[in-house]
Amino acid sequence: MLTAALVVSAHPVFAQSTMLWLDAGASTVRQPGSIARAAGTFGLGAEHRTRRFALTADGAATVASDSIAAMQLVLRTQFAPLSWSSSELEASTTTIGITLPGNDGNRAVLLRQYVQFGAARLFAGAGLGRTSRFGLDSRSTAQQLGAWSARGAFGGELGGTLTLQRFRTDDWQLIEAAGIILKAPAPAYGLHDAALDLAWQRARFSVSASHTWRAGFGETVGTGQGHAFAASWRVTGPLTLVAQGGRQLADPLRGIPQATYAGVMVRIQRGRTALPRSRDARSTGVTVFDRVEGAEYRLAPRHGGGELTLTIDAPADAVVEVASSATEWSPVRLTRTGRAFVVHVPLVSGSHRIAVRVNGGPWRAPRGLARADDDFGGSAGLVVVP
Repeated sequence: MLTAALVVSAHPVFAQSTMLWLDAGASTVRQPGSIARAAGTFGLGAEHRTRRFALTADGAATVASDSIAAMQLVLRTQFAPLSWSSSELEASTTTIGITLPGNDGNRAVLLRQYVQFGAARLFAGAGLGRTSRFGLDSRSTAQQLGAWSARGAFGGELGGTLTLQRFRTDDWQLIEAAGIILKAPAPAYGLHDAALDLAWQRARFSVSASHTWRAGFGETVGTGQGHAFAASWRVTGPLTLVAQGGRQLADPLRGIPQATYAGVMVRIQRGRTALPRSRDARSTGVTVFDRVEGAEYRLAPRHGGGELTLTIDAPADAVVEVASSATEWSPVRLTRTGRAFVVHVPLVSGSHRIAVRVNGGPWRAPRGLARADDDFGGSAGLVVVP
């Protein structure tokens, strides 16, 4: 099952890490005017991030019960030269046929620019796509405008994305199959989309839901609506279970048809941080994932994850607190040990955010961690535990 997804980077500064994952699942897919088909889905991906650069490769294959198969490869690179701005380039290729690799498919490229503006993250994008299907060679363009924001809610983090998108395409087969009416032959047909995506995450659990409204313009008339829902549970550090379903609208840019789908998936993910060990790891015999000169943190391995130790210098009568995504952002007061305030935070494998504050001041990232601004005038540090 190949689906179109809009991925919005929440933070322009990346944690330094390398991740690998393997997906396997089963689903049912039904296109308009067709019967439901059972399908097996398989995926393989890798991601490498440095402080200002990220590269992701994600491949997926779908094999339906009637032997129809599809393969898709997506390459995505992100570059953040400034703390308030980042760029993303995405290239994808899809092949579809009775037997792989098939003769029909799609090639698409999409460029997005993100800008931090107060509590919101704004983005704009433009893309080109070319699709071959049943002897038809078509071309499509897309333009995007949108905004993303997030804040603490219901004991976790709630994020929302609003996207406005405009398509121009001569892929009349895809448009007609989606139930949109073409009034007369034309060089290109137009579609307007508005999509709202919501995602909530708390510790090992996350849920997301989206709804899309579509309307034709120009020589294209008709409306449509799509929706999607997904829930995931990280059972252990490397193992995550995902359930998803919905009705996806046709994507002219990537040549993906309209379909109703439901499925489950298992993801196995492993990773490591990319920074070298500190010198004191050899003398103490303790492996330290991250250590930067002047840093206020140390991350050491533990079974199923790691332990983050924060050491904050502050006056003896100060009130020092820490909050993190791992503790549902509930502030915890640090105790003073010797000349500094110290806390030990156990973390499971995965990505986390953590922040400290002194005497009720603004939340900030511990020194040495990659920094990401929050929605309340402060910042948090990004931690990736293998």
